[in-house]
Amino acid sequence: MLAGAAATALAPSLAEAASAPAPRDVVRNPAFKPWSRVAFPKALPQDQMVNLPGGRETTFGAWLGGAPAVVVVWATWCAPCMSEKAHQAFLTRRLAATYTRTRIKMLQAFDNVGVDEGMKALERVNAKGLDVAAASVPLEQSLIGLFGPSTAQTNRIAIPSELLLAADGSEIGRARGQLAGVSGQSYWMDITTYQFLVSLEHLMKG
Repeated sequence: MLAGAAATALAPSLAEAASAPAPRDVVRNPAFKPWSRVAFPKALPQDQMVNLPGGRETTFGAWLGGAPAVVVVWATWCAPCMSEKAHQAFLTRRLAATYTRTRIKMLQAFDNVGVDEGMKALERVNAKGLDVAAASVPLEQSLIGLFGPSTAQTNRIAIPSELLLAADGSEIGRARGQLAGVSGQSYWMDITTYQFLVSLEHLMKG
């Protein structure tokens, strides 16, 4: 057990490494408007664990899959979170039907139910097909370190919260609350958002 703890302590942690600034082509895109650029961007530790449906687990980095991602932090008790899920599922299906590797990832956190119950809650709001994992306690603590504690409860962050991540897991932008698209409707239903996420990998090379 001590050897395992030592290995964990010595493992590289991207939470301590600054990310490169977002390229100009990304920042200038209209769909980037809801996202905040941070002075000292960081990445969540790739070696911390997430729980998957069916009792499986993997690392956060493995779950991301080496592809650009929008990570949505949510919980079943969060009404604003749940109200967006059908729209997020729709956009997830649209992205999966294209050549892009960019994906939307649902990170369940600070919840009072596990990931399997979370999946059932998503089915009840017609949000099937979402890629869901539940954050481990260490990853939840890393989220608090990244976003800061909620003013309502200091043992969690305000949710929904979102991260826009590059393929290596580094942070491009972060956001809090429900996002509005360029047209004023839900960010997840806006055609500009779809076009932005489809081209994100290409824009990151600009």
